[in-house]
Amino acid sequence: MPNKRKSKEESLPASLMKWATDEMKFHASAQNSESNFKPPSEEDFQFLCSGPLVDVWKYVTKHVKSIENAKLIKGNVELRRRLGALSAQVGGAQTAADEEEMERRQVLSQQKSRLARELEQLRAEVSQLKRELGHATEELATTELTYQRGSQRVRDLHHRASLLNVVEACAEETGAKYEEYTRRLDKCVEAVKNKRHPSQENFISGSSAEEDEELETESGHMVRQTCEDISKFIKHSLDTESGDDGGELGRKKSDVIDKVERAAAINSTQSLLQALAANAERGANDLRQKTSALDISKDAQEISFSYDAREGLQDLSSPPSATDTVRKLLLKSSEEHVLRWFKQQEHLNEEWKLSSRQTDTVNEINKLLHRVIGEHPSHIAAAKSYVESRIRLAEERTVAPCLRKEAVQLVDRISKAQKKKEELQIKYAQIQDFQKLVGKKQTTISKLAKLNAAVPERLKSRRQEVETYLASRSLMDHLAEVKAMPTRLKGVLTSELDAFLGVLLPCLLTLPVDSHTRLCALDLSISPDVHALAFEKLQTYADVCKALEFPMHKSAECLPLHVLNIHVSQRQLRAAQKLRESAAAAALRATGKTDDLTPFIGLREMAEKQDKAQKEKLLPQLREGITQANKEAALVDLLRKMVATW
Repeated sequence: MPNKRKSKEESLPASLMKWATDEMKFHASAQNSESNFKPPSEEDFQFLCSGPLVDVWKYVTKHVKSIENAKLIKGNVELRRRLGALSAQVGGAQTAADEEEMERRQVLSQQKSRLARELEQLRAEVSQLKRELGHATEELATTELTYQRGSQRVRDLHHRASLLNVVEACAEETGAKYEEYTRRLDKCVEAVKNKRHPSQENFISGSSAEEDEELETESGHMVRQTCEDISKFIKHSLDTESGDDGGELGRKKSDVIDKVERAAAINSTQSLLQALAANAERGANDLRQKTSALDISKDAQEISFSYDAREGLQDLSSPPSATDTVRKLLLKSSEEHVLRWFKQQEHLNEEWKLSSRQTDTVNEINKLLHRVIGEHPSHIAAAKSYVESRIRLAEERTVAPCLRKEAVQLVDRISKAQKKKEELQIKYAQIQDFQKLVGKKQTTISKLAKLNAAVPERLKSRRQEVETYLASRSLMDHLAEVKAMPTRLKGVLTSELDAFLGVLLPCLLTLPVDSHTRLCALDLSISPDVHALAFEKLQTYADVCKALEFPMHKSAECLPLHVLNIHVSQRQLRAAQKLRESAAAAALRATGKTDDLTPFIGLREMAEKQDKAQKEKLLPQLREGITQANKEAALVDLLRKMVATW
């Protein structure tokens, strides 16, 4: 069976060639012969029949027929049928004209078939050209793809070279920074070595604000002025804690830092320590004197003021003179007398007007009665008595609202007096509490004064400890460590460069995510603060987000800078916490105390007991005042009802 199938496959090119030449009339035309056209050979047909097209060519050779052959066969059958019918009708006689017509038609059909074969050949040639053009197009596309891959490879190489240049520039910049750091360290070490040797001090006069000016050294004078500036800066920062006043706080801070650095750069360490100790001792003495001079109870007793709607708040701590007091009393009495006289005149005028109107009205009523009633004395007397009773009733009705108004005014005055009484009681209680508080504060101040009295001894002991530490500490080890640091830093830089050189180039390959973003293929990232330009770009993004009030942690561009800021702030907080803990521990060790909060707990318990006692003392008074106010309110309501009923 395999041999039979193989023989059939071998005979397929021959049958296909026979089908093309005999059935499809495929042969060289006159035009092709002139152009040295070579018809396809059997090897060409074997090439066509190789591969998966074997079944296709088998189907073509069996079922596909030429259109011209089919037309010729159909035309001959039709011609025979018609000729048979014509011979049957005419009796088989043909004329010479019919034979010529038949010959002409045969010639035309032959020409038509020849032209059709040439047309098919041309169509085959056009299809062959199309196939060749398709092959050329595919080759061109393949070449274009190869060119794009090569250009992409070249761009990747350029990108890697740029990265290497950037890293090299950053390494050079870091090396320059390390060299500058080494130079500054050497300079600082030389300055420290020079400061260790004592120098001759010059004496100048002290502060002119004091009554007796004392001599002090230049270093002491500079340290004292610097400490005063620091205290002023701290006071200003506390005063402007709510908000920065146009950057003035930052400017004062920079000035204070400059003064401190200038004092530390000019003077030696020993002179600075001596000046600081002397300044601390002087400050402790001043504080002790000022603290002992304080007397809050006396100041509280001297505080007195009054408030007037016209004159406002007046200080009564200093008693007024007799002349001023007499003048104020005379002015006040004169003003009250004038006001009373004006009121009296107004009332007299009103009374005269009302009495005159009443007299006129009574006269008119009498005239009207005489005119209406006539000469009847009894009737006129009865009418006059009736009119007089109506007038008295109107007078009483007029007086009733005035009485009600007066009653309301009396009730208001009673309520105001009650409120004033309650306010006076509350103020009296507050004054008593304030006196107790003043006594406590005075006790605390006296305790502070006693504590400040022992400050010079503590300062002397602290000074001795510092001098002992400086005498036992040698700067040679520190100098050797500082000199060895640049060499160690250079070694670290060299190791980092070697590690970077050991990185494979595929690690630097980037892939385009979109038209504007490219990411590393191996998901590697370079720190944003390696180069100054990248850090400036991140800072620009951060400024834009801050101006738009957009959270930095929600922005992909500002997220690295936000993380770096958080890391720096955490590191600063840890350093500040360690410094504060070390300072607190050193202070406790120097004073020989511990961080025990038992005294403060006792003070808190005493304050709670005092508040409780004060509450127990004032609550009955407040309840009694509330009860009395309720009684007065009930009495006022009863009085109002009685007046309304009357």
